[in-house]
Amino acid sequence: MGNKYYKITFSGEILDGKNPISVKNYLRNLLKLNHAQAELLFSGKTVIIKKKVNAATAKKCKSLFERVGAICHTVPYSEEEKSQQPLIECPKCHKKQPPSDTCIHCGVIFRKLKEKRNATDA
Repeated sequence: MGNKYYKITFSGEILDGKNPISVKNYLRNLLKLNHAQAELLFSGKTVIIKKKVNAATAKKCKSLFERVGAICHTVPYSEEEKSQQPLIECPKCHKKQPPSDTCIHCGVIFRKLKEKRNATDA
């Protein structure tokens, strides 16, 4: 880990021999997530857990994930990458994030929220 900063990503991978339900529950508690947010971690898509962390923090995160039976990845972070990717704002919690179908902060599914709001307005 020679680079200055990293991002921590997770794609739902668990260590061999670990119980998927236990791993999901441990991660939910470790990351203080609600049920919907925890489900996003295991959706098959790569999720950014932390952005722009130093090498020591990246190593600590990787160790914590492995301890609960999950496999996370430390990816070198680049300012160019951040500036090239436009951010969107969640219509519910107003947190900025990379484009997605679901908010990585509050777990709302954008399409469903839009449908619900359209039904309410009608």
